[in-house]
Amino acid sequence: MARSKPAERRRRRILSDDELQAVWKEAEAGTAAFDYFIRFVLLTACRRNEAANMHRRELNRTDWTIPGARHKSKRDFLLPLSTAALDLIAAVPVIGRKGFVFTTDGKKPISGFSKFKRAFDKRCGVTGWTIHDLRRTARSLMSRAGADPDHAERALSHAMSAIRGTYDVHAYRDEKLAVFEALALQIHRILNPAENIVPLRGTTAQ
Repeated sequence: MARSKPAERRRRRILSDDELQAVWKEAEAGTAAFDYFIRFVLLTACRRNEAANMHRRELNRTDWTIPGARHKSKRDFLLPLSTAALDLIAAVPVIGRKGFVFTTDGKKPISGFSKFKRAFDKRCGVTGWTIHDLRRTARSLMSRAGADPDHAERALSHAMSAIRGTYDVHAYRDEKLAVFEALALQIHRILNPAENIVPLRGTTAQ
């Protein structure tokens, strides 16, 4: 796997189902850039600055290409967007003419995360988590949804072994999309637990 900061490797925090419900529903109730941003990070498992600096010119119908200048690998990275992620982007208000998706003033991408998150934590009642924990939560939910482990790692742009990375240059676009759709469905199941209740034979759901 690609190198990461020691603090990130040590940290194992993910959101529980109850915490995810609280975070998502509070973000869904809001209309600020940070509210949309939080949900987008969960749906795409991308890194904070990759999402924060997202520009509309990077979007090509159902795909998002993160420029190498902003990606940890230093190479352009193709991230196919799930239907849920596309719907979210479509709902984000267009502010200004600079083209930033997540912006508060239309002139520059969203920033000041500490301030926004402190206020958000008070609103949702969930504390002790970081934005990067959303990426870890999303990856864990991919496994819970039964996603192929290799495809999930590629969806997070984690580097494979040296030999595989050298000889396997397939883009895995469709495979990554399947992972993100599975992630979105898993989040939907957590947010709507009543839909997962199957009545026993001879009974009716209450």
